[in-house]
Amino acid sequence: MSKARVRPLGCFVSYPSDSLRGTSRRRVACAWSATRFVMCAAGLAAVFSTVAAAQDEEQTYSTLAVQNRAYDSTHEFGAHLGILPLDAFTKGATVSGTYTIHFTHLLAWEVLHGLKSFHFDSDLAGDLEQLSVAPTPFEVLDWFVTSNLLIKPIYWKGSWFNKSVVRGEIMFALGGGYANYTRTGRALVDLGMVFRVYLNKLFSLRLDARHHIIFEDSIFSGFNLDHELWIALGTSLSF
Repeated sequence: MSKARVRPLGCFVSYPSDSLRGTSRRRVACAWSATRFVMCAAGLAAVFSTVAAAQDEEQTYSTLAVQNRAYDSTHEFGAHLGILPLDAFTKGATVSGTYTIHFTHLLAWEVLHGLKSFHFDSDLAGDLEQLSVAPTPFEVLDWFVTSNLLIKPIYWKGSWFNKSVVRGEIMFALGGGYANYTRTGRALVDLGMVFRVYLNKLFSLRLDARHHIIFEDSIFSGFNLDHELWIALGTSLSF
């Protein structure tokens, strides 16, 4: 009786041929290339979507933030009380009036600004008099008239104690005119800034600050300049 031969248990390992190995490597390389392509495409899509979202958010913010002016006027009359503080010995309390034409929301022409100054001595002049030392007499500004171009780049709106809405604007002035001193008359150039708060459609409050550069009474006497700073509070009627 013959005995059957039994093979021992073991692991059977099959080694692929060279052609099979090459095919597998090409498949792996193709798969890796496809994976990298998908990853790059996904990254670019994420970047573009982020940029687009930011642009949409910016456009939405601009649309919400920028609003038209609530008050649109053509003619404006103003009255101001102010001070000329630069002279060390003689100050000036001023009364002035203006007439302005508004062409657009950006440009206006202050056709006429007329100012009258009332002089009073400073404390320094009184101290010198007590020492029997009189200051050298200088000319002081008596009145002037100017005409200015107004540029209105800033229009704003705010909240007053979270109870009411306040509107206003900031303007810049540039112009010139004629100044009359106690003994002579002179040409001048002025520039400054105006801060306005609207009370309603007709009335508004203004804070004006302007620097006046005043030339000598004669061009042959030398190129010397006098400076006057004008600061004033006022009210305007617009329609």
